[in-house]
Amino acid sequence: MTLPADRLAATRLAISPGAVNLVDRANGTRDDVRASPPFVIDKPTLDVMAAAYAAVVAERQIAFERLAVAEIWTADLDDRQLHIGDRTFEVSFLGSAADAEGTWLWGWANAAFGVDHVATAPISELVTIGQKYDVPELTTPSLPLSALANPGIHGPGHGPGDTLAVVACGLLDGSAYYAGEYEGGTAYMLVTDASVPRPPVDVAGLPLLIQSATAMFPHDHRLTVETYLGVHGIEATTYGEFLTAHFDSGETISFTFDERGELTDLTRS
Repeated sequence: MTLPADRLAATRLAISPGAVNLVDRANGTRDDVRASPPFVIDKPTLDVMAAAYAAVVAERQIAFERLAVAEIWTADLDDRQLHIGDRTFEVSFLGSAADAEGTWLWGWANAAFGVDHVATAPISELVTIGQKYDVPELTTPSLPLSALANPGIHGPGHGPGDTLAVVACGLLDGSAYYAGEYEGGTAYMLVTDASVPRPPVDVAGLPLLIQSATAMFPHDHRLTVETYLGVHGIEATTYGEFLTAHFDSGETISFTFDERGELTDLTRS
């Protein structure tokens, strides 16, 4: 059966292809998930959203960074273009993190752009989601970086702003995001370029990917796994605290979670 991957879909927050409702696991059966009631998160938080898409976005980031290896970058946001070395990518402008002020400013709230600018209009759906589900981080024009979780991503410019970038990339189904450091801060851009390939599932590397993703965004390990499998359309069986993913190669990965949804064991066979 196909794993119902994403609790956020039950509240219409899962925009990424492949995300579907999460079956009620409490009954401890292997019911056909399409006939089962969905899990609903009444008030999804930013941290839950980040956890949901942590592995999906981390995988895309790894693939994108193989293409964008140069350290020098420039952007022409009037044309929605990001230039990294000799490569050019289509992007939308998410926002910026200011070092001195310690604040995040959404691109649509930046006086140089506004809500109707060609580079910021594509991210307006984030505001709609934030308003509908009362997620203030998605609707507040500027907020302190100290109010955001810092996932601990290494590299120049990375910091708490990555939490917002991961959520945006997941909800808007971006190819990746780019954190471009400049004097005084970091500009975050959502890569929307269709020429950037979506990475295939690396079964051998998936355990490390999941472990890294749940370390960065530890708020719901099970949701991280389920969203990843759902976005990729990977079949799985679930029984109580156990979940087994079945890959086309014939391999399986079994996950065990505790009552809080934390990953306690992972076995590839």
